[in-house]
Amino acid sequence: MEGYFGIILNHITVYSEFVTIQDAAKQFSSAFRKLKSESLTDDQVETLRRYYRNEFLPEFRKHSLKDPDLAKLIPRDNATAIVQYRYLAANPNPVDSKNQLSDSGDTSEYSRVHSEFHPQIDKMRSRFRYGNIMLFEPEQAIMVYSSLKRISLGTSFANGPFADTKLAEAVREAAASTDPDNVTFVDFDEYLPEFGLPAAFAVRAIREGDRVIGVIAFQIMSSSILRIVSDSNRWENLGLGKTGEILLIGPEGLQRSASRRFQEDPKGFVTRLRSIGADPELTSKVEANQSSVLAVRVRSVMTQQISEGKEGATICQDYLGEEVLAAYSPMKLPGLNWGIVVKIPTEEVFRPLVKLQRKLIITLVVLSALAVFAAGLAGVALAAPIRKLTTAARAYANGFYDVRVNIESGDEVQELADTFNRMAKDIDEKTQRLKRKLQVNRRLLENMMPSVLFAKVRDHESSYASESSMATLAFVELEGVEKIYDSMSAAKARRLVDKLIAEFEVVAQKHEIEKISAGGATFLAACGLEKPVFDHSPRMMEFASEIIELIVMFNAEHVTRLSASIGIHRGPVSKGSVLRKSAFADLWIRTISLASEIEPMDNQSAIRVSEEVYDRVKNNPKYRFIRDETDTSENAWTIKNHDDSEIDQ
Repeated sequence: MEGYFGIILNHITVYSEFVTIQDAAKQFSSAFRKLKSESLTDDQVETLRRYYRNEFLPEFRKHSLKDPDLAKLIPRDNATAIVQYRYLAANPNPVDSKNQLSDSGDTSEYSRVHSEFHPQIDKMRSRFRYGNIMLFEPEQAIMVYSSLKRISLGTSFANGPFADTKLAEAVREAAASTDPDNVTFVDFDEYLPEFGLPAAFAVRAIREGDRVIGVIAFQIMSSSILRIVSDSNRWENLGLGKTGEILLIGPEGLQRSASRRFQEDPKGFVTRLRSIGADPELTSKVEANQSSVLAVRVRSVMTQQISEGKEGATICQDYLGEEVLAAYSPMKLPGLNWGIVVKIPTEEVFRPLVKLQRKLIITLVVLSALAVFAAGLAGVALAAPIRKLTTAARAYANGFYDVRVNIESGDEVQELADTFNRMAKDIDEKTQRLKRKLQVNRRLLENMMPSVLFAKVRDHESSYASESSMATLAFVELEGVEKIYDSMSAAKARRLVDKLIAEFEVVAQKHEIEKISAGGATFLAACGLEKPVFDHSPRMMEFASEIIELIVMFNAEHVTRLSASIGIHRGPVSKGSVLRKSAFADLWIRTISLASEIEPMDNQSAIRVSEEVYDRVKNNPKYRFIRDETDTSENAWTIKNHDDSEIDQ
């Protein structure tokens, strides 16, 4: 979601600076002013009124329980009435498809400008899935163009019928803003021109030099938000089972994304709300809007925690009165105080445990009955295989992984023993495969060690053979490069990646770090190898941190999702160790292993350091280390979650 709003911000920023949009803003404003000298005939005025009565009002009633005051909405201003007559009332397309008309057929300058710019702007709206794209002239905040054609077209957002909306406030602020980079996000609110349905917007001034020549607004669709949080209604792919869901909520607790339960069963959803005594007005709004956005309130305790910037997990009752396991957290969206809630009913979460408990109870009852019926002999016969299984389990726990149990009692104990044998066999086979793979990897890494690295070490030996010195190595492996090659030509993708690797080398030179090798999506560097450096480990940490910052900026600039796995290790480089190839290989191999063993996380970089590096930088407050919980004799520490927020901090 944070990435989606970042894309919206980039879209509106880029398009507001396009010459086409700037020309459109100026020409629409000029052409609209010229309409003031024209007027409608009485028949045309009546046609416009019929549009409000016969097209707009019936559609509005589908989503609202109270009719608007049409007398205040029907325009009296000549220019507003003319543009609404030509593009709404006289437009032969259905009420929700008025955007299909490009030329109204008259000879006015406005129609010429509209036929020139509308196809391009409406194509952009459709391609990027915005509800509407609007242009305003800055002086009176008049909407001089609307891609989707609503009754707000031609009205003043400074003193017209919609001047008290959140969108109007954002438009006026954008027109008066002196900040050239300011983008305002307008939270979801009931928007009368959109037939009373919830609408959200992104607003930015259009500038020509230092002068504001217009304002552009994108309408954000709730359907686009639902597609993201539901993985296009593939909830089970997100691990949310049959009834779990992800919800976005505002500061007052009302939903900003549609409920999964409503999407799958609208009537049952409304019936459930009424049965638990939910707010009748909000429930009626759900039914009228056919959406839970701004119509269903999430539990206030989580809302309060989110408003305080806290995240957590709890078992509580949700808005449908069901006991759920829920996790919640605030979100980092520009200008919007939203939170995210992930929940799933405890009945579904714990159903496997309940089934297991039931089976265990039944098994215990049966075993108890058999024990009483068969008396002592049966008890001995039953206890013997259990003792055998217990002994085997203890032996397995003490490291005897080849132990197996042979029980042929034909009952649950045999089934348990067979399960134990399969488990022990699977673990043993996986362990052996892992050991073999590690051995193969180690031999491959030793054989693949760059010759240039040995050359550097031999030079080091000849110059400093009399003293033992240390060096720190770093291995950078880029993740996500294949997605760049999938999204563009191979030549362009290669140039982008090579450019990023070249920037790595610049950062290395800055910290007096030597590039050992670079190829494809990897970069190997050393500090203290060519000449002794007393602070080579801290320098390498600084280098790694700046590499992650480079990747973050690269992603923002090129709209990519690269991340880096960086391993850093410190070890001896001396005459004794150089002469033993395997000993020096440990330094190089350990560095690469630290990076390759990082679990990949989408668009998140990580730095993993050995214990030798950790001992020398652990007191630096800039780094927060988390010790790896792995079953290995070589300790390692990881700095995770290098996202945009942590880089800023």
